[in-house]
Amino acid sequence: MMRTIVGSLPDIRCESSPLAASHTPLLGLLDLRSRKRQNSNIIALLLLVTAPIGYAQVIEYPLGGNIRAEQGTLEMWFKLAAEPDPSQKQSLHYFPMFWFKQTGEDRPRASLNYQTVWKPDHFHFNWNSTGRAIGEFASDAYIATAEETQAATKADALSPGGRYPRTPRLKKDDWHYLAITWTDGLTKPKYSMFLDGRQVLLTATLNAVWWDDLDTMVLAMLGAPYHDNYALDELRLSSTARAPEEIAQIHASGKPPAGDMHTLLLDHLDTIDRQEPEAGKPPVCSTVAEQISGFTGEKGGRLNGLNWDVTDGRFGKAVVITGANREHK
Repeated sequence: MMRTIVGSLPDIRCESSPLAASHTPLLGLLDLRSRKRQNSNIIALLLLVTAPIGYAQVIEYPLGGNIRAEQGTLEMWFKLAAEPDPSQKQSLHYFPMFWFKQTGEDRPRASLNYQTVWKPDHFHFNWNSTGRAIGEFASDAYIATAEETQAATKADALSPGGRYPRTPRLKKDDWHYLAITWTDGLTKPKYSMFLDGRQVLLTATLNAVWWDDLDTMVLAMLGAPYHDNYALDELRLSSTARAPEEIAQIHASGKPPAGDMHTLLLDHLDTIDRQEPEAGKPPVCSTVAEQISGFTGEKGGRLNGLNWDVTDGRFGKAVVITGANREHK
């Protein structure tokens, strides 16, 4: 039975997949050093300690047939569901966004967070990736955007025009359009990021290949413990790295991304499918995508556990990822 959701979901409890709750090393920030790279990006090397913080894989999409390893684009509309709080000077404040994860591995192959890095009152998008480099398993350095309030950095001297692109401080309930592109995904991935139609991360060349077997990988939208994370609306995966001009036009149009010849996955997150359970088991819930491969029988993104709800979206409805320690009452 399919239900079109128009409000909150106090009565729906959904089965979690085996991957729904992951305990992964989260960053304890000890030191930060920047170094120059030929690609003119801000590259941060973090000295880390590990702490068992639980990320919840709230929405999962299988990657088989829904993504292209060689090149592609991930687009999404999102808004933070809580205000970033930099008041605790020794804390790392983070909003995990998503990761690509291989089944059976503890660490994600690539992940995107919005969090503090240089100072507790500076927030940045941070991309971390791990994969195969010359046959060995290796990690790349963190790549971080520069916030608009950040003072001049060494990267500014390397950047075209003399100033590295800045990102605004994200505020609760403001909708944003995020686009990430990659090329050369099977050799040395080249990675770029755009926010609201404007490039905020200059193209970075990475060493680690993220993909091994797409049929055993997932794209997971992540929940953080102790605070609401973000609302997701309009997810699209494409088989080509869309040009900066096209990304700017999509944002300026004021319309949701539409399917075209390059679209592999398109989910408006307007409709939830609730499959009636077997006796004694919770129902299985998922979004209903407009376009998806269906290689594993998927209709959309699988919704795990109780760490999600429905809210008004930028276009239609959206799924809000709630705190990893919350339950629907």
